[in-house]
Amino acid sequence: MPVDRLTVGSVEIVSVTDGAMRGTPAYFFAGVTPDVYTPALGNDLREDGTFPIEFGRFLVRSSGRTILVDTGLGNKLPGGTGGMLLENLKQIGVGPGDIDVVVNTHLHVDHVGWNCTGSGGGYVPTFPNAEYWISEQEWQYWTDPLIVEEEGGHLLTDVLPLKDSPQLKLATARPRSRRSFPCCRRPAIRPAIAQSPSRRRARRRSS
Repeated sequence: MPVDRLTVGSVEIVSVTDGAMRGTPAYFFAGVTPDVYTPALGNDLREDGTFPIEFGRFLVRSSGRTILVDTGLGNKLPGGTGGMLLENLKQIGVGPGDIDVVVNTHLHVDHVGWNCTGSGGGYVPTFPNAEYWISEQEWQYWTDPLIVEEEGGHLLTDVLPLKDSPQLKLATARPRSRRSFPCCRRPAIRPAIAQSPSRRRARRRSS
């Protein structure tokens, strides 16, 4: 696996892929005309009109801690094109037990796929020694029963199993101190939650 690595001061950032899928510009760049996106995509744009979209994750080493930012699509979806994260981490000498912190930027399916692993008929954290940091606002939205009913799938296998785990840490929009978040010196930024169709349906159902 080719390794993209960046060092900023004492912080090392390594790009680690979990796999890739192909998509169409018309879907991912809605409203953008081909004369704009075609030069930008260059050789990545195939004759069939698709381009590769990586399930990219980042490994960050800072202050003696190893931090994984998002966990990819995972290997639970039938026909899914993810599932390479653990093997690619292994190739750079990192095992599940080496991760100190997992940060889920948000809880879409392609960002939480390796949060948990099947075990004993249920699901347990894949990274046994890690704190899992998630925005409290994001957590409250995606664990709402109406959203779980609509989205199901990845929430049942990779989000809700963390609910009662001491490894789960919820980040508030305005931490009381600059040390409230394990990998940042500044207060966490209030997240923007996508206005998904399921959210709009949930609002209509609850009104």
